[in-house]
Amino acid sequence: MKRNLFALAAIVALAPLVSHAADIPSSAVRQTFTPDAFSRFAPRTALDMARQVPGFPIEEGDQERGFGQADTNILVNGRRISGKSNGPVEALSRIPVDAVVRLDIVDGASLDIGGLSGQVLNVVTTTDAGNSGRYRYSPQFRTDDVPIRWANIEFALSGGGDGDEWTLSIGNDQNRFGSEGPEFVYDSTGVLTDLRQERAVDKFDQPGIAGSFTRLFESGAVLNVTGEVNWFMFDFIETSNRQPVGAAASTRVLTETEDEFNYELGADYEWGAFGGRLKLIGLHRFESSPTVGQVDSFDAELAVTAGSLFEREADEAETVLRGEYTHTGLGGDWQWSLEGTQNYVDIDAALAIRDENGVFQPALLPGASSRVEEDRAELTVSYSRSLSSALQVQTSLGVEYSEISQSGELGQTRDFVRPKGFISVNWRATEGTDFSLQVERQVGQLNFFDFIASVNVNQDRVNVTNADLVPPQSWLVNLQLQQTLGDFGSLTLSGFYEEIEDSVDLIPIDGGGQAPGNVDSATRNGASMNLTFLTDPWGGGAPGSILS
Repeated sequence: MKRNLFALAAIVALAPLVSHAADIPSSAVRQTFTPDAFSRFAPRTALDMARQVPGFPIEEGDQERGFGQADTNILVNGRRISGKSNGPVEALSRIPVDAVVRLDIVDGASLDIGGLSGQVLNVVTTTDAGNSGRYRYSPQFRTDDVPIRWANIEFALSGGGDGDEWTLSIGNDQNRFGSEGPEFVYDSTGVLTDLRQERAVDKFDQPGIAGSFTRLFESGAVLNVTGEVNWFMFDFIETSNRQPVGAAASTRVLTETEDEFNYELGADYEWGAFGGRLKLIGLHRFESSPTVGQVDSFDAELAVTAGSLFEREADEAETVLRGEYTHTGLGGDWQWSLEGTQNYVDIDAALAIRDENGVFQPALLPGASSRVEEDRAELTVSYSRSLSSALQVQTSLGVEYSEISQSGELGQTRDFVRPKGFISVNWRATEGTDFSLQVERQVGQLNFFDFIASVNVNQDRVNVTNADLVPPQSWLVNLQLQQTLGDFGSLTLSGFYEEIEDSVDLIPIDGGGQAPGNVDSATRNGASMNLTFLTDPWGGGAPGSILS
């Protein structure tokens, strides 16, 4: 339904271009790449280079529960990208190539940043290149009456001086899609029951403007201030001409629209205090997203025979305040953090059904208009240290309190206290062979839309309200092997196993209907491989070789 709703902006430690990288132990650096190594790919941004680092997959993470601890594998100047709307892809895409000094692969567990493990990419930048700008314009022309994508464009400016940097981005993420062709419907015995000719066109525009400013003071304090405003406009129409076997022909038309507006404002300030570093972070974001879904059926003479209409106005907001204090002690690095979050979803929705005269009449949909709020507080402490030159360990322990309330006759108020934490280990078995293991206790984030009744007119499905949802919890084990292959590239093998309590899925509701609800337990497991194989050694190498 949405693509990058909060794209382009940054809020906390986001892609600072000033040359004041946080200290990273030299023993933590596993590989280093200079910009020249990527010249063959003609990169324009730090993102273009990061995507070409051998054996390194970018993890965008999940920042649904406030800020919390780091959950991506990207750093900029030794600092985490902790913005809500500014993931690693958006942050790196705003850094021009001229501002990149080098890219380092480092051990996550060796850093004093809670939540990092395995291999992490640190992008080191500078403003010595001065002010710079770039633009991207990519129109697209398609056949079969698909509208022209003529306004897919972006302008980005960045610059700074001695101790400060700024960015400004204006653009529109636009696309146009279309599909057409036959569809065959069979019953459970394989007999053809319906022949359909489908045609669909969907289009979206996401214009926005974002800016950021970073200042490094002579005292060593760092200030970041950022903001963004975005719109998201989506239209979809699907026409289905149907010829059921042994029945009269009909036409079905589905339309879906969304006209969203959102903004985000954030700031953070970090300075030396009490023998360590203290950082205060603040954020407020808001989103208003009216949506409409309508489906109508017509007979062979194009007279309407049935139809339904679901309209919803949804407002969402989140306010986060977080404090982090880091210091050294007991042979390692400590981080203490306290975070408070307030968020809500306020929905006003209505369902209408066409009567025998083809006129829309209001239909009863209990629980479709409601407000869900959550107040949450979290306290965590993390400790990391090197047990040897080849072995690093990081641990974290925390507790979370949350109160969730829902308005209306079906609503209620409940509170929860949940422990959380992890232990991660990085081990360099041999030169070029690294293992990482992390065991974590997680608390999941509920989707507040799941509390409120809704209708999918396309699938003719109603989800009733369920005020009894509880946040899921899980034990997660991640194991990763990174193996360099010398001049031939690198190999990364990853595997995970997760045991989930109160997993959220669709369940039957007492009294009738279905809705998202909790399942007592569930498990997930999986594995992945990332292999980068270079043929340069066979060809005698080439200028700009990744591993030259």
